[in-house]
Amino acid sequence: MGKKAVSGIVLLLLNVLTLTSNIQLVTALDEPVPQLYSPFAFEITGDAEYAYIGFDLSPYLFKVRLENLTVEAVADLSEYFPIESEDIALSADEEKLFVCSAVWRKLIVLDTKTMSVMHTIDEIGGFGETMTRSLYGPFLITWDGGNTVKFVNMETYDVTEFTDDSIGFVHIQESRHDEDLWYVVSGDGRVGVYDHGAKSWSHLFSLPLHEVEEWISDLEVLPNEQKFYVATVGRWYPEYHAYGWLYSIDLMKEEVNFIPIDGGALCLEASGDSQSLYVGTLSPVPDINNILVVDTQSDNIKERVHLGYNKYGWHYTQLNRLQIDPLNSSLLYATSTDGNAFIKADLDSLSIIDALVFNKEIFKPRFFVRRPMQTAGYVLIRQSANAFELDLDNATIENIVKFPMIREDVNGYDVAIDDAGRLFIAQGETILEIDVEDMKLLKSHPLPLNISGLWSFILSNDQKYLYSVWRDPLGEDDY
Repeated sequence: MGKKAVSGIVLLLLNVLTLTSNIQLVTALDEPVPQLYSPFAFEITGDAEYAYIGFDLSPYLFKVRLENLTVEAVADLSEYFPIESEDIALSADEEKLFVCSAVWRKLIVLDTKTMSVMHTIDEIGGFGETMTRSLYGPFLITWDGGNTVKFVNMETYDVTEFTDDSIGFVHIQESRHDEDLWYVVSGDGRVGVYDHGAKSWSHLFSLPLHEVEEWISDLEVLPNEQKFYVATVGRWYPEYHAYGWLYSIDLMKEEVNFIPIDGGALCLEASGDSQSLYVGTLSPVPDINNILVVDTQSDNIKERVHLGYNKYGWHYTQLNRLQIDPLNSSLLYATSTDGNAFIKADLDSLSIIDALVFNKEIFKPRFFVRRPMQTAGYVLIRQSANAFELDLDNATIENIVKFPMIREDVNGYDVAIDDAGRLFIAQGETILEIDVEDMKLLKSHPLPLNISGLWSFILSNDQKYLYSVWRDPLGEDDY
């Protein structure tokens, strides 16, 4: 039944992609907005009016109005799919948006007014490509973990290179006070302040990494440049639970400390006053501790921003990017893969204000159940008494059926159909027996008192028994 359920979901997803694949540009919402997955990089305009959002697993970019999180325009980059928009950057005049496609080794330049492609630059990108707009001149700085850094002139598109064979550039952030100084994380675990004019370190440290597979995910320098932080992700505990660390490099004391981060530290953002560091996690337990607030004086976790779950019940795990509103230091924006959302949070109340979810899960498939001896079956929908009747030969929805006596508090349930046309429906403490032709209730079978919460089962091959696993209400065993 699990394989059938997955097949049904894939089929419906393909239909949605077919409907939206011909969208080239939506500027006034005159066509349906595509349903997308895994928002990743984003850039906020200087007036804090818009955000441009790229997606890890979808070939579109959105222009979103921040005031009410509405989609203003959509750019279609299907020609470059898979694109993986994990790094984007606005030009200084905000008339161009540079999109890095590591897969195609290209920089794709969009006109922000029309959201159309105006130029491409080849041989930019690769595994682990990262980029940032320079504070000094019209340059985009890009690197891919090797010993070469590329400077892309955002006006002329000319590319120049800088190479230091002694460093593998993993993360770079420019100093706000000296254009020759970079804060650098090297692939060999060295971190510090690097003078790229002299090709020398002015401060150099070694990260005390905890394990071989530890992955360095982000770098953030405090505005006062007295400290900088490195985020890492280790591995996974059982049951979708990650771990990692936050490394604090104190340039005043010339020391390195670390903080264990439940869920793993995935992305960082510093407050303008250098007093707080915000840490976006990968997969913590409990899974609502998605944004941690670190006191930069003590390097202790002092608070958490409570995000909870999106409107379809998914947790906001895997936070990919964080950015404070450039005009309002109380607002923090974030992208979440598992919540599939762009999030606006209030840093004063440490709570979520709003979220734009990129897939309307109005009908969330649960299982597919085939009718015996027929090329049709039912796609069951969570939190609904309705199901879609699917024609397997034509891959089309032929009808919508409504099952009787479905509890209103149910999240999901299972059904089975025997050769005699009897439909059995699990309803927690009862099994309903239904005539599949007219959907009339034949009988309600109460379960023994010690059985509670039975929602899934399978019909035996001889169609005499229903097999299920449920949790012992006393919490002692599963049966």
